[in-house]
Amino acid sequence: MSITRYTVPMEPDPNFFHKKGAVAMAKFDTIAGSSSHYFFIVQGTKLKDAQLDAISKEFNLTLTPQQRKVYKTIGGVPQLDGKYTIFGEVTEGFNVIDKIAALKTDDRGWPLEEVEIKMEVLPR
Repeated sequence: MSITRYTVPMEPDPNFFHKKGAVAMAKFDTIAGSSSHYFFIVQGTKLKDAQLDAISKEFNLTLTPQQRKVYKTIGGVPQLDGKYTIFGEVTEGFNVIDKIAALKTDDRGWPLEEVEIKMEVLPR
């Protein structure tokens, strides 16, 4: 299969943030726009107030009270906010995210075994 090098325009939305389970388009920092075919699922960890304060300061972020609550109770990676286009989220089976992340990988970070993901598009 041949994959072209076109990119998808960046569409970050402040209403969507990188909590555990967020699904976002990957991108290279040196290329404008998101990948046309690579995506990632946020795993992250639960964070404490001091960690959120440090991340906010280092990455010049203003986290809403809702974001802080979610990052403390569900977890995520706030330093990615505003840098990637989130287009979906895992709504059940969060343990599967951790199982995928625990798979053995090659030297580039790709899983040594194929991972099949089944998804359903839900109405808003």
